[in-house]
Amino acid sequence: MHSKHKAYLSVDRRRFMMLLAATSSAVLTGLPGAPVQASTARPKTGVQLYMLRNSMAADFEGTLDAVAALGIRNLEFAGFYDRSVKQMKATLSARELNPVSAHCLTAFMPDSEAARIIDYCAELGIDYVVAAIPFMKVLAEGGEWDNAMRKTTRDDFLFSAERFNRFGEIAKAAGLQFCYHNHAFDFNRFEGKHGLDILLHSADKHLVKLQLDIGNTTMAGIDPLAYLEKYGDRIPSVHMKDWQKPFTPSLYDMPPPTPLGTGVTDWSRVYARLKKIGAEYMFIEHENMPIDKELGALTDNLRNLEMVIEKA
Repeated sequence: MHSKHKAYLSVDRRRFMMLLAATSSAVLTGLPGAPVQASTARPKTGVQLYMLRNSMAADFEGTLDAVAALGIRNLEFAGFYDRSVKQMKATLSARELNPVSAHCLTAFMPDSEAARIIDYCAELGIDYVVAAIPFMKVLAEGGEWDNAMRKTTRDDFLFSAERFNRFGEIAKAAGLQFCYHNHAFDFNRFEGKHGLDILLHSADKHLVKLQLDIGNTTMAGIDPLAYLEKYGDRIPSVHMKDWQKPFTPSLYDMPPPTPLGTGVTDWSRVYARLKKIGAEYMFIEHENMPIDKELGALTDNLRNLEMVIEKA
């Protein structure tokens, strides 16, 4: 580990949770992380619970009741709301909900904190543990999120690859797979290469998989189909979200969201490519809605995604 970065790994738990809140957030062996083979199987639909964070905070069980009533079974967590594994298992089992993934790690945390969280996820039955942002020196030093995005460096992505390899090792030892989830600013260029590519090329492809956010990739002006093709054997899951028209690409400024199929993305092509690469999960994520519209946004997105699937 580069000595100049060691100090940043002592970020306390409160700081970690603030960082996490700032983010939006196997085929051969049956184990997570096995090589993905070409497939025509339907990816499973799920929800990234970050989109329901206000509802979850106000009524955890009631919100999960509503999710289950929609027929959704697969969950990706973004925080565990101070529930023990025993409490969480009981809550999910009663509603026949399946915890498959969690946004729960950052490159800022030390190995001991990462191991504690990974152990929680393993005991809960989660398969994938995810980091949703790279290491960002400006953020680690107390800077603001918007400034940190704009000042993320090539060294930040290289250091992230080093940290994520380590997290991948810890996850593998617990029977889980580590993934990295991209934002639009990951497509900033350094010496002609996108930050995301620098990170992925520097990381072990078996230890560090990619959760491609279709919306964030499109937001950056990048064709998500190209990245689904480029890293198809490394993508077990994606985030499904769309942007309103008219649309201006940006690495930093998030456009207004809209339900799948009513915005800028050709979801029939995306879905066909997901089937081709054998992606396992599609997590719906419609961000930054007021609390009274969160469940409605999930309902609209689910209905429209099911129409795409029916037409495929």
